Amino acid sequence: MANKLLGIFLCLILSACSTPPKAPTTDERGWDAGEMERYNKVFMDGWTTSQSGETAEINEQIASPITGGGSFAYIVPTFFNPTHNSPMLTLVHRGEYPLYDLTVRIFDMATFDNMVRQNNSYSDKLREEVQSSVSNIAPNQARMLKTVQLGSDPLRWNLFFSARNGFFTELLRVRRVGNEWKTALKVIRTPAPSKEQTLLEKIDSGYPLSKNGQVEW
Repeated sequence: MANKLLGIFLCLILSACSTPPKAPTTDERGWDAGEMERYNKVFMDGWTTSQSGETAEINEQIASPITGGGSFAYIVPTFFNPTHNSPMLTLVHRGEYPLYDLTVRIFDMATFDNMVRQNNSYSDKLREEVQSSVSNIAPNQARMLKTVQLGSDPLRWNLFFSARNGFFTELLRVRRVGNEWKTALKVIRTPAPSKEQTLLEKIDSGYPLSKNGQVEW
């Protein structure tokens, strides 16, 4: 008799274990049908709503302090006296985040044009580049680099920057107007996703413009 009762008891236990749990009803939760519907909508929306845009934004916020985000830098000649021919080259940071592993290659376009006319090789052209490692620079910081001597000819430099957050190019033009030096510069993101993305453009008042009112970059 004892064995028979034990068998029945074990069967009841196994039956209870194999039966899937029943979701509590609205009455058991103490919720009405409207509250239950709102709960299901909020719960399911959290799983089914596309969150790719939000995820990308969160990932960007996390990565930007490490990569540099949308920050960039440029070099501008600082004239303590606009009539003097020896400005100080100043590196200027723009953006919210630091720039890491920043390097710059400076190419004198007047030298490049002259080498093209002489049919110099590409390796010869590369040797005319000036390369400099800036390392890291904090947000909104300016760093003085060195002085340069300007002659009578306009200065036409293309500067190629590289950092953790990518590449950007600066077009720097300096021309003498009367007895003063005027500067025009433009910084663009490279490579641009679809078309040229201008990050910054600064043109001194009085800088010579073309007939259509544009800078001849």
